[in-house]
Amino acid sequence: MGPVFFSKPLSPSPRENSGWLWWLNVWTPVVIAVAVIAVESTATFSSQITSTWLRPVVQRWFGAMSDPAWDMFHHYLRKSGHFLGYGTVGFTFLRAWLYTTARRGPVSPTPAGN
Repeated sequence: MGPVFFSKPLSPSPRENSGWLWWLNVWTPVVIAVAVIAVESTATFSSQITSTWLRPVVQRWFGAMSDPAWDMFHHYLRKSGHFLGYGTVGFTFLRAWLYTTARRGPVSPTPAGN
């Protein structure tokens, strides 16, 4: 499989384009990304739980923070994580969809009178 975002994919050889291994290579990143989101959506990764182990790590690097400063930093850190996580899921779906539609070949135009 060649790059899908920056160049038009070459037509793959029949051997590359067939079988379950091709589908596994294309759609496994989507399954992994969705599984990560599902695990991170549990109570184990709630803001109260992540704050207990993230705050000491961040304070070791950046120094002590007041409670209001930590709350704001933690909020923006979690929102950035949501943005990156869901963006990654979107890109994995886009990649798999582009490979899948490229596999089908070009769509032939229908006559204008139909």
